[in-house]
Amino acid sequence: RPHEWDGLPPSKSLFSALEGCGLPIGNLTSQFFANFYLSEFDRFIKETLKLRYYGRDVDDFFIVHRDKEFLKSIVPIIRDFLKEKLHLTLHPRKVYLQSCLKGVSFTGAFLRPYRIYPSKRVVAHFSETVRQISRNDFSFQATIPKETMNLVEAQLNSYLGMCQHYCAYRLCRRIISTLPSECLHRFEIDENYKKMNWCELN
Repeated sequence: RPHEWDGLPPSKSLFSALEGCGLPIGNLTSQFFANFYLSEFDRFIKETLKLRYYGRDVDDFFIVHRDKEFLKSIVPIIRDFLKEKLHLTLHPRKVYLQSCLKGVSFTGAFLRPYRIYPSKRVVAHFSETVRQISRNDFSFQATIPKETMNLVEAQLNSYLGMCQHYCAYRLCRRIISTLPSECLHRFEIDENYKKMNWCELN
């Protein structure tokens, strides 16, 4: 239905792409072909520029170096390589230099030296999911369908499982604690906030 695409930025829509250009976002072929197509870029970074601290996830990449001026000097080199060899363009508003101590958002996480936190977007979605769950009636008198509880359990554990990869113990404890006590009484919670199991009430 056409109206469902209202508000989608042109840069994210195949409707605005040139003929023969673009792949659906999130499609597995998009990820595969991005890695295949950009492998030449990886070799350029590692073998020609000889940069040791480089990482890429699909079309997002980062470079770490001690010399800020050096980093500034290779931006046009990288831009020219992508344009001439791969017919790609660096996003004009997504190239930035900063100290690693300030941290950087990358692939759904916020990275700082020696620690990784969930991104603000992940935290917001986790909090909103818990708010939606809290709207259910978890009173002891309520008969809650098993399907509902299985869904609630799956939703909570999906975020707790994701947060295992981050420094997020206090965050998980804080967000989970906002659930109504009637809901919390229906779950067994791992002491490290890694998993929640729904328990039948006697």
